[in-house]
Amino acid sequence: ATSTQIPITKLSRSAAKLMRHLSSDIRNGIRDAFAAGDYAAVVTLGKRLPEMIVADQRSAILLARALQAVGRPADALEALDAVPADHRGDFLIRRWTARIAVAAKDYATALEHYG
Repeated sequence: ATSTQIPITKLSRSAAKLMRHLSSDIRNGIRDAFAAGDYAAVVTLGKRLPEMIVADQRSAILLARALQAVGRPADALEALDAVPADHRGDFLIRRWTARIAVAAKDYATALEHYG
């Protein structure tokens, strides 16, 4: 008897490949939109798959900067706070968190990240 079921390992590889492709497309879209100064598009793309965006430090920073640019500094700080814990100590994450915190008048957060 033949089976019409897809082997689980093949399905898992296909799903992982699809997620990598989707994540890459969104990250590239964010970078392109940010470079073009289209901050609203960056914010829209960031809403699609927020978990994937914050997992990539560069994309998380661009999303936070775009949120700040459209007048949403509190959301920008939330986006940076969502970066996985093992990346929060990264110099650029700390720098942008502090800069955005100053703009949001959240001086306690700014001092924590500048210090």
